[in-house]
Amino acid sequence: MKTPKILELAQNPLVKRVIAVLDKNKDGNISFLEFVQGLASLSAGSSQDEKLRFAFQIYDINNDGFISNGELFTVLKMMVGNNLNDVQLQQLVDRTIIKADEDLDGKISFDEFCKVSVSALRSKPLDGQRPRCNRKANNSMLTQLLQI
Repeated sequence: MKTPKILELAQNPLVKRVIAVLDKNKDGNISFLEFVQGLASLSAGSSQDEKLRFAFQIYDINNDGFISNGELFTVLKMMVGNNLNDVQLQQLVDRTIIKADEDLDGKISFDEFCKVSVSALRSKPLDGQRPRCNRKANNSMLTQLLQI
């Protein structure tokens, strides 16, 4: 699936990342099945864990199961555009990594991502369920999309 021509979607800086996450077989196209499965993971009937996993995949650009400093910078740059200069953005990224990186390996695992996200969601759970953050990230599978 090519970048949508719908003006609102074309202007959304995360569209390419969402398309990359939805494209499970990495053939450069989104099949109807891939599209429906992606929507299902964000639907009201999906678990908070599924929604967090989708958001995590937006940041995990290389699909290695971790969010690196560079990946976080890249995705946040898409979101903030020129509202922050690169130095300010890097400071934000560094603070985020320091806060979330419990095992001090310099990157954020899915479990660490969940813990940080859940603390932000405690007052506003997406589906009333507590996410199961003890599972390893599924490498074959964003916060702005989830509004967390």
